[in-house]
Amino acid sequence: MPFQKGQSGNPLGRPRGSVNTNAKLIREKFNDVLENQLDNLDGWLAEIAKDDPKSALDMIVKLAEYCLPKLSRVQSTTEQVDDIPTFRIVEDDAHENII
Repeated sequence: MPFQKGQSGNPLGRPRGSVNTNAKLIREKFNDVLENQLDNLDGWLAEIAKDDPKSALDMIVKLAEYCLPKLSRVQSTTEQVDDIPTFRIVEDDAHENII
């Protein structure tokens, strides 16, 4: 054995940000399959909507997650402090921004 037990030829491991070649290949092939089927998507959605419109809508929402950026929900509130209104923007992840 060229290395002692518990040691490897690359002690730092794979560099951060490097892509696993198998995962990259699978993503490329899956992307090719999707691109080749985009023309059929309208027909498939129409076929699904005939029997179950809710399922077709659910499918559209799920597909939208891959094309549209996700937006965080924002709630704004006002409170009166010393005759000066204070505005708070409260985001979903419990961060508060005071304006």
